[in-house]
Amino acid sequence: MSNTETARELRASAAAHDQASRDSFERCDTDGFLTQWAHDIGAQRDRLAADIADNGGVWTMPALFNLDGDWVPSKLIDGRYGTCWALVGDDGTFTGEFVSAFPVKAATMARKGFIEGTGTWPAKAVTGGGGTGLAGAANVSVYVVKACDDLTPPVDADPTPTNRKP
Repeated sequence: MSNTETARELRASAAAHDQASRDSFERCDTDGFLTQWAHDIGAQRDRLAADIADNGGVWTMPALFNLDGDWVPSKLIDGRYGTCWALVGDDGTFTGEFVSAFPVKAATMARKGFIEGTGTWPAKAVTGGGGTGLAGAANVSVYVVKACDDLTPPVDADPTPTNRKP
């Protein structure tokens, strides 16, 4: 199946979720809010998955590079003091070294020996969030993640610093 056919099917699935949400609202107004919410999240996920399929099954994401421009295996995580890069060793486990992510100035990263650029990887659309019960449901969002492990190099990489002041 081609990416175009996959994208078409995913968009049809998103439209079906949208219709199911509208049908639920027509049947029971806001009493069916959880059903409507679930269909809306499903529609968002399918639309994003269709965009990924249209893009050849890959997506461009932030990536970490050394000062020579070589990609550094790492993963963005929510650390104790905000978002950071967790460096990954040759065996796929975290090395225990963390680098604060996305400083205002590119020079801040350079002093640490790194450059933040972009890389393109096989990707998938997922849902995620935090919390429990209805409060947790309010926290759910749709986003893109790599569809490969953290040791897989990007299919395309650009070590040019992104969105930073010099």
